[in-house]
Amino acid sequence: MKWLHATTNLLLLKSSLLLIVFVFGGIILSSQVGAQPIPVEDTIGVIDTPPGVTEQIAKSGLSTDEIAIFYFLTTLITIFNVLAGIWVMFNIVFAAFIYLSGQGSSDTHKKVRDKITMSVVGLFLLAIAYAAVAILSLLLFGDAGYVLNPTLP
Repeated sequence: MKWLHATTNLLLLKSSLLLIVFVFGGIILSSQVGAQPIPVEDTIGVIDTPPGVTEQIAKSGLSTDEIAIFYFLTTLITIFNVLAGIWVMFNIVFAAFIYLSGQGSSDTHKKVRDKITMSVVGLFLLAIAYAAVAILSLLLFGDAGYVLNPTLP
């Protein structure tokens, strides 16, 4: 029973310290709310655009002072989807090779079945994810391509 009392005291001490940190942190942050913001250039200096980024910004149709992160993320997702399709194709070809070289073993049949099933399930989940995002975009924003194909102001 003594360990329960010690555990309760330790938990109470931790909770009290956490409450103190949150209260003082809130006071400090609220005193900073009215302060003038410091420009980024004064804090870290001017950052030069890395090589190759200007060409990507030009392809996206954005100006250099706009945020091109959405174009970058869309390109990254497209690359990921192409790689996923290539991976599925590789898995199916590899499963066919295993099946042909398995000599009718039941273990080989199970391995091939699992490999093909998981590949098809992965493609299905990828398609379902796109459909779900399109449906949510249609319901929330009135445009199915609002999230999948964003237009930047």
